[in-house]
Amino acid sequence: MDDEINIVVDKLINTEIHLQEEEKNYTNILNAMSNSFFHLKAIMNNEGEYIDGVIIDVNFAGTELLGLSQEDIINNKLSDIYQNFSRDKDKILEILTRIKDSKSECIAQEINIVDDKWGVVSVYSLNKGYFSIIVNDVTEIKKYAEDMTYLANYDTLTN
Repeated sequence: MDDEINIVVDKLINTEIHLQEEEKNYTNILNAMSNSFFHLKAIMNNEGEYIDGVIIDVNFAGTELLGLSQEDIINNKLSDIYQNFSRDKDKILEILTRIKDSKSECIAQEINIVDDKWGVVSVYSLNKGYFSIIVNDVTEIKKYAEDMTYLANYDTLTN
């Protein structure tokens, strides 16, 4: 009986070590991404519709984009972190409804993230009750395009 218990304990220890290694790999992969990544647990209303989400993970690019630390982001609601949530609420709720009803849908849309930062936001449904947001920072591209449009339409000497 003691041998069987020792075998089970050894397997549990090996499993725990393996899980810790996999968690480190997951974290390293996320933090190597240049895109901002946010993983959220959906907040639902009484009808089961997604109305918000609690951020359960974020990578370094996400913290840089928002100018906040992981501690300031994780375990907070999207509506508390995203300063334009109330302005974009109808659009956000529409997207959350669409991803809840699909297995995996990518919805890409350019939005003003924070201050003068712009991003193309993609939202994915992962498992029931969870979704992810990936943001490609397009601030520099948008600024470059605006500069090119200005140069195409105005003489730099006389404006």
